[in-house]
Amino acid sequence: MPIPFYVVNSFTQQAFNGNPAAVCIMQSPTAPNILQSIAAQNNLSETAFVWPVDNETYDIRWFTPTHEVSLCGHAPLAAAVVLFTTQTKVPQRLRFCTQTEGDLFLENINGTVWMDFPLWEFQPANEHTAMIQDVLGFQPLDIQAGKDLLVVAPNEATVAEFNPCIERIAALPYRGVIITAQASPDSDYDFVSRFFCPQIGIDEDPVTGSTHCMLVPYWAQKLGKNALKAKQLSARGGELQCQLWPTRLKLGGTARLFSSGQIHLTE
Repeated sequence: MPIPFYVVNSFTQQAFNGNPAAVCIMQSPTAPNILQSIAAQNNLSETAFVWPVDNETYDIRWFTPTHEVSLCGHAPLAAAVVLFTTQTKVPQRLRFCTQTEGDLFLENINGTVWMDFPLWEFQPANEHTAMIQDVLGFQPLDIQAGKDLLVVAPNEATVAEFNPCIERIAALPYRGVIITAQASPDSDYDFVSRFFCPQIGIDEDPVTGSTHCMLVPYWAQKLGKNALKAKQLSARGGELQCQLWPTRLKLGGTARLFSSGQIHLTE
């Protein structure tokens, strides 16, 4: 049976901006090696696979072209938009059951999808300043280490103009490296970032929801506010609305359906 297939640009309303994710609507669980092969064939930063548990609950898994990952932001946003707009009798609040990060709840509020995410722990790692400065080529203001390495740049221009050495970033013992800075004073945003994760098959991710599990609590503390607006300064670019709660994170974004079709695994 053909698998319905969609490409959705997440965290944008533009056809060629944001982070493109593939979404496959499955009828039932499928072997991980098949899912990984489909993701490799798609060759997008993430392919999400969802299948129904009940009317408002779906199991979800997502894969880069080379790895399954535990948490992703733009792929569940894309999957929710596909379900909200293409499936009948789907409520405007969904539960996605993940493999390792528990349940994610997503709600469509006036066209913005709000996602309920965990917060990731991190701690100062400024003892690595000299090494990170050597790898990245600028003097960090701060370094925090968790699942990813969070490096604070002096200003927004440093983030925008950063030219990475992907081979050296790949050698660091982290899933990826987040480069971030407070937004320029005349900006509509509170902070900006970019994300490099060659260890999982993506040199630079266009827009990354999961990094905000570190970015939002960091900048909320630095700026003294729990409602923040973020921009990822990749070539495609994307915008995120962020709300820090005591133990969780709310990420809000829009997405645009780009294309649709079918995947045929058998003749």
